[in-house]
Amino acid sequence: LTPADTLGFSDSRNAESYAVPPAVLSVLRALCADAGNHVMILSGLSREKVNQAFGGVPNLSLACEHGFHYRVKNGPWEQLLPGVDTSWREVAEAIMRVYSTRTNGAFMNKKGSSIVWNYQHADPEFGAMQARELQYHLHGVLAAFPVVVRVGKGYVEACPKGINKGVMAEKLVEIS
Repeated sequence: LTPADTLGFSDSRNAESYAVPPAVLSVLRALCADAGNHVMILSGLSREKVNQAFGGVPNLSLACEHGFHYRVKNGPWEQLLPGVDTSWREVAEAIMRVYSTRTNGAFMNKKGSSIVWNYQHADPEFGAMQARELQYHLHGVLAAFPVVVRVGKGYVEACPKGINKGVMAEKLVEIS
């Protein structure tokens, strides 16, 4: 049995919400109640979804969109790199819209800092082929911008350089 099994944690995501099992929230509350602990949830999800799932846990630090937005304990939301250049978004959005139109089952999702092209519901072979093509297309077109193109299971994401979970983890160590 893994710790996740013991807590009854399962990935129960859907398009509208992210349900976190009560046992997980209970453990997080207990950990955050100890002044000697600094607990942070670090996610690639949007601020709204992370806040919806974990915002009710007192003293829990939250980081979303790979650290683009973060909140230390009960403090205000901040940006990891304030004033980051987002002028590339219009270009990336236009390209991803074309790929969404020509790939049945694929869609684009705009977050605060990034744009994601999701093809999890597309034909697996065609979706993967389109994802590779999109990745190369975005790399070429966005080369002059401070942007990183990430590829994951069922998605291609364009996001600002210098914002990632590793940088956010370093920031957490700095402020703790």
